[in-house]
Amino acid sequence: MYKASLKEETDPPIDVLCQDVETGDRGQFTIDGNDWAFKIVSFQGKVPPSQSERTLQLENGHYATLLACQDGGGGHASGLYVRGNTRLVYPNAIVLGPEPWSSKLLTKHFSFAFFKGKESVLHSELPSEGYEVPPKLAKFVVDGIEVSLGLQVSFSVGGGIAKSRPRVYFDSARGLSLEEIYRIAADALTFFEISAGVPSYHYDFSINPFDTSEILRAIEHDPNHYYPEFSLRFMKPEMPPERPAGREFPVFTFLDEQRAKQSAIAFERWMMRRAEWSYSYTLASRYLHANPSFDINRLLRAMAWFESLPSYASKDELTDTQVGILKRAARSAAESAGIAITPARIAETMNQLRRESLNGRLERCITSLRTRFGMSYLPERILQDCSKAKKIRDSAAHGFSSGTDIQSLYEYTLALEIMCFLATVEDLNPDFSTAYMHPLTDYLRLHSLGTTG
Repeated sequence: MYKASLKEETDPPIDVLCQDVETGDRGQFTIDGNDWAFKIVSFQGKVPPSQSERTLQLENGHYATLLACQDGGGGHASGLYVRGNTRLVYPNAIVLGPEPWSSKLLTKHFSFAFFKGKESVLHSELPSEGYEVPPKLAKFVVDGIEVSLGLQVSFSVGGGIAKSRPRVYFDSARGLSLEEIYRIAADALTFFEISAGVPSYHYDFSINPFDTSEILRAIEHDPNHYYPEFSLRFMKPEMPPERPAGREFPVFTFLDEQRAKQSAIAFERWMMRRAEWSYSYTLASRYLHANPSFDINRLLRAMAWFESLPSYASKDELTDTQVGILKRAARSAAESAGIAITPARIAETMNQLRRESLNGRLERCITSLRTRFGMSYLPERILQDCSKAKKIRDSAAHGFSSGTDIQSLYEYTLALEIMCFLATVEDLNPDFSTAYMHPLTDYLRLHSLGTTG
């Protein structure tokens, strides 16, 4: 249903006439990139505001279920002989399929392809003859969900694989809501974004209420048994201008047996830790999707990424007893000096001393990463650059301009960028043979530091 071909890396546009199954409203349904709309046209009076969920029957007999709809307001449409009323409806997610979908339905099987997939998943050469489907590059089970990374292929007429693209598959023993599968799919996609250092997005996103084993058992029992397949579409994230070609050097590749095994283990570990890391994955992905210009917004995104890293979360440095002693001493000193300050303000200030400072976290992270990767990836001046970035962050948090020049912003942001990248992959055993050319290691090239031996 409206599938992207292997030649494309996006979902095809849709522009069709349709009718609302429940209300009978007629109109036009359009999807083109992030321009989504259902335009209702009525010649029988004003169109009422939209419901949060709508099911449309399209002119080809298929259905589009619009979820989490927002009302776009009404208007008028005039022709030579007629005058009608219009209303726009903007959905946040759309399910396309041969029958209506309901937000109450649960999904057991889903899969997706992703933009820049071939550049992000470098693999060994595929067979040039025959019709053999390549084996899965990775396969594991996490939280009752079987996850696999495979190659979706098309064969030439004479045999042999003509085209291929990576695709990630999920089979769950329990049904999952659309919100759950979106979060799982987003975290999985971020693995490939970070590996190659390039932003991506899902496309050709397929969902099914039945898992693969249920479908295969039913087909074995009755070859004519029909299971509907649905296509899910979410709004694409913002995409910055593409970097020059040839700058994708993934640190997790499948080029030979050893590296493929190592990368499959890394992908499994990535998904296993998502309960703790999901928020950090989100901020890492948003950093890659940000405008590539170097300004304070990009620096703040990098700092937010660092602050979200579970490995370097703030630690307790003082006990409750010690903080209580400081509170009483501060109140006593304020009273003796005649300083008017509320006990709540004193308590708030003293409680901040309980936790490790942001500068302390930066220093701890850099020290740990130097032990793992060596000084050549984290040179002497990187702590100074990150500390200056922290001062800019503090100024912005209090509504002040730091007055930092663009060159300094550039250097401080790159320092945070490489630190966050290394901290995100340090436990995954990355292949750093080409890391010097990775998009997230520009800090090394800026200072011509070279790589580790």
